[in-house]
Amino acid sequence: MERLSQLQINWGKILIWVGVLTWVPYVYLIISGKEASLFPFLALHLIGVLGGIWIKKQKRSKNINPLPSTGKRARPIGNILILLGTLAWAPYLILHKYYGYDVDITPYLVVHLTGILAGIFIRTGLLDKVLERFRMLNEGLKKAGYIKSNRV
Repeated sequence: MERLSQLQINWGKILIWVGVLTWVPYVYLIISGKEASLFPFLALHLIGVLGGIWIKKQKRSKNINPLPSTGKRARPIGNILILLGTLAWAPYLILHKYYGYDVDITPYLVVHLTGILAGIFIRTGLLDKVLERFRMLNEGLKKAGYIKSNRV
């Protein structure tokens, strides 16, 4: 039973990566100057990411590959950032689809990716791990004499 649950979690991860990597051929087409409709890529992105998240949430047990423990505030803050990153598309869709304006997608994409990635980093504890590595590196450089501390 545990093997089945782990397999389903892995399928969830694969679906998420397929959804994320959907944008590679789209960006390639845009860079090469070819016309590419956004909607098939967006549909595949949403199916992969949302489907993968749903599978992982349904099959994640407390004993198999649990989420790293984070502080009490980290998960809600991460969830809020992910939500805000997703909601970044609301003004774009309203301006582009409802009002018919030709709107540049770049600022909305930047806010979306910033919110999603920051939320994931905070929610899963990856930010804590990265900061701890930087602290360890800093301490090692101080001990080796490469950095002199100016702190009082």
